Amino acid sequence: MHEAAPPCFWRVLRYFPGFDGGRGPLPGSCDRHAQDEAEHSERRAYAHFRAAATLAPRDLDAQFQALRCRARVLGERLRVLADIGRLDLHSPSLDDLATRLRTLAEIPSFSAHEP
Repeated sequence: MHEAAPPCFWRVLRYFPGFDGGRGPLPGSCDRHAQDEAEHSERRAYAHFRAAATLAPRDLDAQFQALRCRARVLGERLRVLADIGRLDLHSPSLDDLATRLRTLAEIPSFSAHEP
């Protein structure tokens, strides 16, 4: 089922250590490429994070990255806040994102060190 995903999708999954799609670790060069892609092309990275969140709906890190990108790239702050509440998602990073959305604070950009 997961084999049909494009290769760039698997590079982004490097940032979700709990989900490797059964393929094992990715080479280090892919890690750097995914980071560059996420930092320099947020809209494209958003599509990858959204796909990761769809394939792993219980992975809170994947959900956080997809929702963070959606709020930041597409400007859907109110919809993202509603989805966090509707889906009853809780983690330190998601709770911080919800607080940022409520207070109209800046949405953080991608960082490989974020949870």
